Amino acid sequence: MLEAATKKLTGKLNAGSDPEEFALSKDGRHIYISNEDTKTASVISIAAAKLEHIIPVGQEPEGVTTTPDGKQFYVTCEAGGDIYVVDTANYSAVGHFKVNGRPAVWPFYPPAESGSFPQNRPAN
Repeated sequence: MLEAATKKLTGKLNAGSDPEEFALSKDGRHIYISNEDTKTASVISIAAAKLEHIIPVGQEPEGVTTTPDGKQFYVTCEAGGDIYVVDTANYSAVGHFKVNGRPAVWPFYPPAESGSFPQNRPAN
């Protein structure tokens, strides 16, 4: 954690193994993190500085984004072209779909009714 005024490191959050990307919850109370090594997404309470939930997802989770209404977050998994939808009310995967390529991010664009993955990385 970084104190904005002094720019000093004040602490560290246990996010999981090999955290890749993160997104903030709409209310600013949680951080959603993709963990590549363990094929999971983590939910951290910012106020408590505590890992609260671990959600299994697919291989090589990479991108994380929150829906505009804050009711779900998406996790992209590069290895299999998978995208998981996680419900923020109970922190469980409620949806899963496949896309071609290696999706890395899934941003939502105004009017926020749909999203797309503009970054399609080739396999290494």
